Amino acid sequence: MTLRTEATDMFERAVKWLAQHYSSYHFFTERDIEWTLQLHLLQEIKERKLDLAVFEKHRMPNRKQVDLAVVEHATGSVLCVVELKYEPDHARGDIFPGKFPKIFWNSRKNHGVIQDIDRIGTFVESGACEVGYCLFIDEGRYHRERGEPKNSMWVDWGRSPYSESTVAALLFKQEG
Repeated sequence: MTLRTEATDMFERAVKWLAQHYSSYHFFTERDIEWTLQLHLLQEIKERKLDLAVFEKHRMPNRKQVDLAVVEHATGSVLCVVELKYEPDHARGDIFPGKFPKIFWNSRKNHGVIQDIDRIGTFVESGACEVGYCLFIDEGRYHRERGEPKNSMWVDWGRSPYSESTVAALLFKQEG
């Protein structure tokens, strides 16, 4: 198995793990989810003795940053990049209502979901990374009805820990 395959399989397993354990965590920000995924990936790298590293806010060749990057230690090659978006359930009592919405679907000004998908596509197409993902977690299903951009899929993760709503996750993947 190549390191690229190891990296992508490992990330996809981490997303499935997060979906299964989502209600065990109390997330407030996108970085909370990044941190949780980063720790999970680092643990798997250690257990499997892989020549990989996971970096947050990794700078790409065009000077833009990605939320997470899985990099081969020996060569410095970026095997997998991830952009994350997180919209907390608006019914939560522990986040001030004036803070919503946190995420915009399509907004150049606020780096919306569509812009992140486009950025990931550009990184892959330019050869800056081998595989790119955008993971958007929508706790209250505020964007769920918007459909699925090309190369992406909505998945329901079960009931929100904060309301009667179902947590929806959009996963976009592009390979070079």
